[in-house]
Amino acid sequence: MFKEILSHHTNNTLHHAYLIVANPEAVRGEIEKVVEAILGAPLAGHADYWAMHAETFGIDESRELRAAQSRTAFGLRRCFVLSAYAFTEHAENALLKTLEEPTPGTHFFIITPDLEELRPTVRSRCYILRPRYVVKESPDVEKFLASSVPERLRFTEKFLPKKNA
Repeated sequence: MFKEILSHHTNNTLHHAYLIVANPEAVRGEIEKVVEAILGAPLAGHADYWAMHAETFGIDESRELRAAQSRTAFGLRRCFVLSAYAFTEHAENALLKTLEEPTPGTHFFIITPDLEELRPTVRSRCYILRPRYVVKESPDVEKFLASSVPERLRFTEKFLPKKNA
């Protein structure tokens, strides 16, 4: 799904910050695979890997990220995966400062389902990705799409609540 990031890694053109517009739960596993490839080792217990998921990314989370980012790296690259549904104004200010002054070899992967949650100044510091999801073909889907409107209605009735008789 994130071949573009892997291509950047392979070509040694990895951006310091990626903003991934997607549901965090839907892409977290794929991002972890990408980060594993970048770091060249499993993530469990990796000293150069940091991840956090928050419903709302606040100032405390931002300070934790800033502190983790300022520590000395063990390898050539360090990766930070942050996913949140919302960001407070103070956290955005701190995040902006972190993104403006990254230490060399530091890469951020920020995942949020709504691009508008982050203000333009934060977005402008990031390489924005909007993953496209591939829907697997299914004979049931094909059959449904080829059916008439009355057939579709009969099919959907089984998903409706039963009427009390």
